[in-house]
Amino acid sequence: YFLDMVFMLRASYGDVTFRSDAVHYAWPYLRIRPEFSVQKGGVITNSEGQVNQKGTNMQVAKWVDYSYTVAGRAEGVALFSHADNEHPHRWLTRDYGTFGPRRADDKSGKHFTLKQGETIQTRIGVLVHKGDVQQGRVAQRYQQYLDGLLKPSSP
Repeated sequence: YFLDMVFMLRASYGDVTFRSDAVHYAWPYLRIRPEFSVQKGGVITNSEGQVNQKGTNMQVAKWVDYSYTVAGRAEGVALFSHADNEHPHRWLTRDYGTFGPRRADDKSGKHFTLKQGETIQTRIGVLVHKGDVQQGRVAQRYQQYLDGLLKPSSP
């Protein structure tokens, strides 16, 4: 399954001040069920080949995948950062099952103000796949996403 999402915030009625911290947010982020955590056999992998929270948290990457095995079957979910987004940006990852892209460094974990009429936008692909990061062809599917060849799934 694949979902292509665009999040846009517009300061329509006045200035909007962001007061995010450097540790606790991503936009958007997914929270995986606890039984799929790294502690119970899940694996976080990013586009740079780094793994789990120790290797992927706060690292620059184009995508992050969270794969796990349930009843002998591997499956996973990946978040893709579209090339139209401000880059580079880092990712929030947690071994207990949370992950997502942070905003570009100049707006990540810092106070900033979006002036009236300005917008901030992020485009993210969500891929649910069979197999682990390799079997699910996450890197190839990311490239298909950028090339406009990976289309959202129909209900």
